[in-house]
Amino acid sequence: MSRTDLGDDPRAQLVQLDEIEANPHDDGQAVVEAAERLKRKARDAADRGTRRPKQRAAPAPVKPKASEAAPSSALVGVAAGKPPLLNLWGWCALLLASCCLVGTVVALAQAPEPTRPGRYKVTWLPGPQVPDTQVFAWMARFPEREKLATEPNDWVLDRLVAYLRATPGVAQVARVSLVHEPVEPGSRTLIRTVKLELGLYEPYLPGVLLNGQRVWIDREGRVLPGFLPAPDTKRPMLRQIEAGKSEGIIEAVRTWAAVEGGLKPGLVTDIAAAEKLDETGSRGVVLLTNQGTRLIWGRPGDDRYGIEAIRKASNLQHALRCQGDLARVDTINVRFSEPFYTLRDAPRQIPIQVPR
Repeated sequence: MSRTDLGDDPRAQLVQLDEIEANPHDDGQAVVEAAERLKRKARDAADRGTRRPKQRAAPAPVKPKASEAAPSSALVGVAAGKPPLLNLWGWCALLLASCCLVGTVVALAQAPEPTRPGRYKVTWLPGPQVPDTQVFAWMARFPEREKLATEPNDWVLDRLVAYLRATPGVAQVARVSLVHEPVEPGSRTLIRTVKLELGLYEPYLPGVLLNGQRVWIDREGRVLPGFLPAPDTKRPMLRQIEAGKSEGIIEAVRTWAAVEGGLKPGLVTDIAAAEKLDETGSRGVVLLTNQGTRLIWGRPGDDRYGIEAIRKASNLQHALRCQGDLARVDTINVRFSEPFYTLRDAPRQIPIQVPR
């Protein structure tokens, strides 16, 4: 091999260059310069092969902020686009929810039809009472009666309460409830029961309408149905109810309440709420006795002229005591401050001396 043939191996080139330097008289100056250049390149290449690259220092770790907490494993999966995996408790909860849903669907499909109201139980508040058959008749006319079986909710019960309160004669509906209870004590068979707690208005005066229907009047002037029980005390019959309207009825009730305690039982048989009072055609309350004497009380609102009911009652009681037998007396009038009476055979007005 020639000395100028240095080859490609850097290490061989270094060896050959050493030989050239050891024989300086051989080949000339050009060969020496070329050998120097090759020697420097070979050394640089050898240094690069044995030297390690300089590594950059790793950045210092940054602490996460409190608001940037590390996400859970389940959320990491969601952020990465993967569904979170359920653990054992999650699968148990899912299985339990599925069982409950299936059980509910099956129960609804096999649920029996609600039983219709089988009976009614009535509890009466203090006061008058009527047979339970009368309450059954009210319930039979209840517009939403069918919904008590199909939709027994609070709305239906509220409608029942409103219906009962509007029923003539019913004063108070204390409670309405719908319960299931055994048909008999100890029985497993259940029956739907409507429980009612009711109170009725108390009749005060008997009354009769123009068509002959019997009714009752309470102390407030309400017209009540005739099926209510009669009061313990027998009182006169109130007539002309339609003509007297509410004002005449209330005045008739007030009249009897004022005079009842001072009259003999059975003396007054009827009370007219809109009877003719005089020749002018004015109408008001007149009491009719068992002997046909007319006890003229007056019109509703006459007390605004200073003639109070208590004074009228006192004058009437005094006149009755003074006359004794009313067979010859046609009228006794207490409308005015000075009472008077008239006889059947002498229709002139005769003043009644009332002690003051």
